[in-house]
Amino acid sequence: MLKVGFFGTEGVGKTSVSTVLSFIMAYLMEEEGKIAAVMDADLQKADLTNLLLGNEGFNGLHDVLLGNKLPEEVVYDPLISLENSSIRRRLSDLIKLKVIPAGNDDASMLMFEPIDFPLMRLKSLEQYLQEIGVGLLLVDLPSSDYSVRVLLKAISKWVNFLIPILIPNKISILQTKRHLLSLDINPPSIPFVIVNKCKRDLQLVKLRESVISYWNAPAYLLPFDAEFSQFFQSYSISLPKIHESALCSSLVEGFDGSIGN
Repeated sequence: MLKVGFFGTEGVGKTSVSTVLSFIMAYLMEEEGKIAAVMDADLQKADLTNLLLGNEGFNGLHDVLLGNKLPEEVVYDPLISLENSSIRRRLSDLIKLKVIPAGNDDASMLMFEPIDFPLMRLKSLEQYLQEIGVGLLLVDLPSSDYSVRVLLKAISKWVNFLIPILIPNKISILQTKRHLLSLDINPPSIPFVIVNKCKRDLQLVKLRESVISYWNAPAYLLPFDAEFSQFFQSYSISLPKIHESALCSSLVEGFDGSIGN
């Protein structure tokens, strides 16, 4: 099973990107006879959970990490309807996607846990997901702060790849990398960087070159759109097409084909 985490500072659009990509990947994985899942690891805000499941106090990742719930008790199978969404033009009406919500309680309860404990429980969750046929897991990570440091370090060690999400300004580029370095992230585990909320009047070529130079990784630019959906409606950009070789198809295939175990 390929595990991909999306990391970024506050306000860069991590949840929007994670949500839309999970829809696209669920669609593409189903075409390949595989299953996609998305996990909300932002235990404090749980925006992805609220968006996909609603705020109903679902058991989730936090409960598994504390050992209060078994993995099979926190994986949900909502049928997500796109009937009233502009994304429907690109995808089928119903998206079949496994969802692991954030769970209950405060993330700070994990602050004093040895990192081996959450890692062990994450591996238990991974084993269950593999047993039910999940081939790809996308993880919406929290913004970095002290209360979630143990969780961030555990998940960054657990996922196969970490994809930073930035916004097009120098502060975001520098601050995000500083957070990653503080977590001892291995640079080869970052295949590329996503730059979100790019306005049309920016010098995009110069921006891309700047990101590539600083991160030593390819940069992929997404348009400015707070809801991350208008470009589907206007047909101005096809996300599956623009990332065909570098993102979507690569996630389906496990990047170089050697990852997935």
